[in-house]
Amino acid sequence: MLARLTAFAYGLVCYLVFLGALLYSIGFIGNLLVPKSIDSGTEGSIVEALLINAGLLGLFAAQHSLMARQWFKRAWTRVIPEPAERSTYVLFSSLLLLFLFWQWRPMGGVVWDVENPVGRLALGALYAKGWLLMLGSTFLINHFDLFGLRQVYLHLRGASYSPLGFRTPGPYRYVRHPLYLGWLIVFWSAPTMTAAHLLFALATTVYILLAIQFEERDLIRFYGDAYLRYRRQVAMIVPMRWAKDKSPVIPVEGKSQRSRVNAVSSTTLTVSDDPVTVGQTLTLTATVSAVVGGTPSGTVQFSVNGSPIGSAVPLVDGAASLNTIAPDGRNKDYFTASASYSGDDNSQAGNDSLTISVFDFSARDDATGDLLFLSANGTYLFRHGAGESTLVLKGKGAGVPSACTMFLEHITDDRVLIAEVNTCGHTAAAIVVYQGVTHSLTDSNTRNGTSKL
Repeated sequence: MLARLTAFAYGLVCYLVFLGALLYSIGFIGNLLVPKSIDSGTEGSIVEALLINAGLLGLFAAQHSLMARQWFKRAWTRVIPEPAERSTYVLFSSLLLLFLFWQWRPMGGVVWDVENPVGRLALGALYAKGWLLMLGSTFLINHFDLFGLRQVYLHLRGASYSPLGFRTPGPYRYVRHPLYLGWLIVFWSAPTMTAAHLLFALATTVYILLAIQFEERDLIRFYGDAYLRYRRQVAMIVPMRWAKDKSPVIPVEGKSQRSRVNAVSSTTLTVSDDPVTVGQTLTLTATVSAVVGGTPSGTVQFSVNGSPIGSAVPLVDGAASLNTIAPDGRNKDYFTASASYSGDDNSQAGNDSLTISVFDFSARDDATGDLLFLSANGTYLFRHGAGESTLVLKGKGAGVPSACTMFLEHITDDRVLIAEVNTCGHTAAAIVVYQGVTHSLTDSNTRNGTSKL
């Protein structure tokens, strides 16, 4: 519980840092009420200012893009807890943004200056509308998921994280990226456009247009055909229908009430084995059923620990399957698998997730059917018997791994479990005493995970 509270407090602090950076950026870009703005300060060498400002913008762009990529997230969550990954991304981005504000250099020179009071007022109003569009867009898609609070809150409650389904609310019916459109309005709504502000606006505009390309690749991998149809029908930034597909735009949540009822579907994810051992091949299967007749089509994107696995898998007779390798539990003794259904013309998108127990090692006694799962940290699961008489013991004892041997001991008021595993000789032996009954397990063909012990 302490670990979950710590993760939640960390996520809350990261969010507060983000709020501080956001509020300061309103004043920085708009030259409003802050001690250091985009055009304030003493001007120095134009070359020095250009190099420093370009370097600051490049550093922020590199961090913002690198940490958003799925391959980086997979590597990064080997270092930090998975529920804190998004909060850490938000923290790094916010700190780099504050660093940019601190070190930004004025450059002098005026590109344009609107002197008409009505014109200045109109640009100021447009600046405010840009901020409202940007912030409003985050709340429409789930503000707290975007900035990491939902992840740490679910972790605090002991609930598994499930990715958000594909939706197109409000302005998302007219442009695919209203959040970025809001930023562009903010950057360019300047009554007085200086050289420094122009550099900032140009660099961030180029970055946004490039970032959209990478982001949409991830969205296509995650949502499959649903996002491909959406991209064909809805403009990227400018709210005009440039796309070749001229069919009516029907967002998932924008159908008529009758269509919405007929489109309800249920997505269920199952796994071939649970628990599993690290490195074990397992099969994830998503079954999609329509509540009112018909067989759903479309694709399913499978994910492990929030990261997509390969490409989206087409449904065949309402089901999609994917073989994958069980990852390690990162000291949590479990991992999360999820399936996100894209939806089709007759069925709504949906998702489901599972928490799967994972261990470093397993052994089975073929004579008795006893099954023992162990991890190097001492976590174990012992299963004896079958059907209603199955005895399942879970716990965590004192595990002592070495080069070729792992010894585990767990003695409490109701049980005694002693196990020894020879990972080099591939043998195992365990004695379990529970409620006065002794169970012995021997295995001469130990399975999986020997490199973990």
